[in-house]
Order: sequence, then structure tokens, then C-alpha cells
Amino acid sequence: MARILIVEDEPDIALGLQLDLTDEGHDVEFALDGEEAGRRAKEPGWDLIVLDVMLPLKDGFEVCRGLRRAKIRTPLLMLTAKTQEAEKTIQDALRLVATTSNRQWHLEVGIAAARVEAATGKRAAAATRLRKIRDDAKGFMAVELDAEMTLGEVEIASGQVAEGRARLESVERQARSKNLLLIANQAAAARR
Repeated sequence: MARILIVEDEPDIALGLQLDLTDEGHDVEFALDGEEAGRRAKEPGWDLIVLDVMLPLKDGFEVCRGLRRAKIRTPLLMLTAKTQEAEKTIQDALRLVATTSNRQWHLEVGIAAARVEAATGKRAAAATRLRKIRDDAKGFMAVELDAEMTLGEVEIASGQVAEGRARLESVERQARSKNLLLIANQAAAARR
């Protein structure tokens, strides 16, 4: 069980994260704005901080910089509602929301849970979860590639550097061929 601080100002998102993470057996606490996050994150004992980018008072990037300057090395997962598709136009964002199925949402939540496992040292469990998600994601190319990319990152963090980099290179190639540039760029950056 990990002790996780969620920094999120949207109550529905915070509640959803809490439910998913407590179902996974984690102890979850909240901060609602950037200033509270900066104070709470400096408390000892956090295994992970899930930090929204768009926060009142201080944004997530400011909070992150402040924590790193204070030598706080707790793993961070940054949340953002901005996606490549949604940034193009509001119309694209509405189409994205309208086409997100319950199954796709479940798979994406699973990837987030695997990232939490990896960040809290449970890399083998994360890898197992990601392989299952990848196999279950047939028909959802972006989710399948995201699971595969995260698996490559977990392999690198576990010391399987050559395997992880090869996996990330494959994800980058596939994503570029499908014009999924956000995933391709993330895979390229993770390989470095």
C-alpha cells in the first residue's frame, strides 16, 4: 500500500482518482490548490504525488519546481486535461469526449494505475497489468500504444534498458505511421 497525495481542484476528478486508488489498496489524501500542495508535499511519508497542472494559486509546474528546489524527491505523476487532439480545436475536444467509451476509459485508468505501481516500486505488477491492458486494448490503437510505451518505461526503470528502448522505438514508429504524434514524441523522449 502506498501513501499518495492527490493535488486536484476538480472534485469529480479527485473523487474518481480516490476511488480507483483506494480500490487498489492505497492510502489517499488531497490538496485542492497549488499552495496547499507545496506545503503538504513537504510532509514526510509520501510514496507518490499525483499533481494536476492547472491549479488555483500556483500551477502544477510551479509546485513541481518548488519541490525539486526543496530537494523533495517523491515521485510525481503530472495530470493534464490537454491532449494533442483537444488542443487543436474545441470541436476536436468534444469529438474526443463523445467517442470515449467506458471500455476505453477503463483501460486508460488501468494505465494510470500501472504508472502508480511503477512509481511506488511495484514494477513487476505494473508490467503484468500493462501487458494485460495492451492485449485488451485491441481496437483502441492510442490506448494500446500508450500501454506499450508505459511498459517500455517500466522496463528501463527495472534495468532492462535495451528491451525498453527497443519497445519505445517500436511504439514511436507505429504511432508516427498512424499520425499519433503526441504518443510518438513521448516515446522518443522516454527513450533518451
